Amino acid sequence: MARRRPMRMAYSPVTNMLRRSYVAVDQALERDIPVEEVMGEHDEKRAKALKGRRLKREEMAERRHFLQTSLGLTGAALGAALLGVPRPAFAGDVDPDVRIVVIGGGLSGLRCAHRLNELGIPSTLYEAHPSRLGGRCFSDTTFFEEGAEVEHGGSFINTEHVSMRHLVINLGFSLREINGGSFGDGEAFYHIDGAFYTNAEANDDWFDMAPKFRQALNDAHYPQTFDAHTEEGVRLDNLPMTEWLAEIGAPDRFSKLVQSDTVMEYGLDIEANHALAPLYLLAWNSRSTIEPLTGGDERFGVIGGNDQVITAMAAELPPGTIVMGKELIALSGNPDGPYTLTFQDGTTDVADILVLAQPISKLQELDIEPSLFNSFLPAHQLGIQNMLMAKNSKLHLQFNERTWINPVDVGGGQILTPNGNCYQFPLDGFQLTWDETVGEPLRHQAGIALVVRRQQGGRAPGQ
Repeated sequence: MARRRPMRMAYSPVTNMLRRSYVAVDQALERDIPVEEVMGEHDEKRAKALKGRRLKREEMAERRHFLQTSLGLTGAALGAALLGVPRPAFAGDVDPDVRIVVIGGGLSGLRCAHRLNELGIPSTLYEAHPSRLGGRCFSDTTFFEEGAEVEHGGSFINTEHVSMRHLVINLGFSLREINGGSFGDGEAFYHIDGAFYTNAEANDDWFDMAPKFRQALNDAHYPQTFDAHTEEGVRLDNLPMTEWLAEIGAPDRFSKLVQSDTVMEYGLDIEANHALAPLYLLAWNSRSTIEPLTGGDERFGVIGGNDQVITAMAAELPPGTIVMGKELIALSGNPDGPYTLTFQDGTTDVADILVLAQPISKLQELDIEPSLFNSFLPAHQLGIQNMLMAKNSKLHLQFNERTWINPVDVGGGQILTPNGNCYQFPLDGFQLTWDETVGEPLRHQAGIALVVRRQQGGRAPGQ
């Protein structure tokens, strides 16, 4: 009797992603290099390994996989993924009578409709704004002189954002090196309690703190979820950030820098951030340097503005796919569909498969039929009810020259050259600056310092 080959265990895309991430983290720590660099190496190897596969087989497999696992996973999605019910089985092409509706014309909602269209699957996308798509992907290339590009929304694309980088290239655009808005060979400046806290001083403190961050990461590995977590993960998730920093003996200036960084990245007030927030920003950094503070390399931007991706995807959709000025206000139906959608203008629609690609604040305002809401997975119910809405704001300024890269006397006989990145504490004025025009071909050395100012911070629902 022939010996049967052992079956290979099948992993979900999320599981595969996490496995690759864990391997990359281990290698980065062992080699003392950034995680992004290791993941970039892995991506290149993986791309070479995939080369030569037949496109038709790949597209058909992706088509089936998308229908089985992806619909309903963009934003907070209804249908089988969000509800605690079995997924419908799609053996081949989608039933032409199945009506797929996407709510929200931001980057995630528009990409969902765009990908469905690439697979030959029709959908309808409703956007509340009467004239603009893109949500928080919002570029401006007309306000400032020389066509300087600024991003009202998300500015950066990280090296590990492989899908986004591929999408940009496939749509015919090019990326420019931004490097987190740092200009030249200078260094980031940290201004703590009215005095300079140099990068060298921060790195010295980080050298002592890094092992404690990594031990905490080992005890509360990423990600901690409602159904897969450790005891220490639960403790840190409920422990205020400031208390944890005191618990591990963080020096005062280092603690304040971490607080400023965490508030900047998550957009919540200091007291609203718990210990896992700074841990998952910094714990993977090399022990020799605290940077990047942002949790990623923020390496790229789209030449001509990030929201060109939005415009290009929308242009590739069939006429009638996108309906503007339709704000969803109420949702009802059976847990496994169909769903009745009620819009602000009094009109209604019915969807067999529904994707809600909306900000958490909009989901909190949505009138969802109680019996339908109660059929959501408990974790999704808690997320919609309790997640805080971040609130940072930007102030764009244009100058005739980059005065912020001139050498500075930081005291003690030290003259240092800044790169445009500056963190501030306390958070009573600007919080962070960076150079928004790194890599732009301006005729004159005009640049824009992007100042991020704190306003009211995170807010609870109803506030």
